[in-house]
Amino acid sequence: MREGALDYDPLLAAVHDVLMRARPTIDALNGAAGHLDRTQARLADEIAGRIARERIRDPRDLSGLTTLLETLSGIVADGYQTRVDYPEFGEPTPYRVLSDAARELELERQTIAQYRDALESLHMLRRAEILTLQMRAEDAA
Repeated sequence: MREGALDYDPLLAAVHDVLMRARPTIDALNGAAGHLDRTQARLADEIAGRIARERIRDPRDLSGLTTLLETLSGIVADGYQTRVDYPEFGEPTPYRVLSDAARELELERQTIAQYRDALESLHMLRRAEILTLQMRAEDAA
């Protein structure tokens, strides 16, 4: 084995994934906060603070992130605009596009959703490891 090489550990890989997503997620939460009501903006700020302090063990953050994502999805959906293409020949064709602000918010929402998914995977891996250790201890007894 080369010096510096690590054995593959799924839990370590999941923690690494969550930590790598931290800075973009903090930026996305800060950007999205301007579109949220006061209570949810405070929640986004609290979660961003815990992420910055690498406090990734609290399962309540999954719930909080899900709540924020639902609200952001609704705001993005409201940002669709109907436009009409008027070809030289034929019928006008309406289509829907996101406003620039809604498109930017959607990118922030996607970043937050990816973090939430990575955090959920980490929590499930951790839970699986705990249950596995308990089962092995029971089998050994």
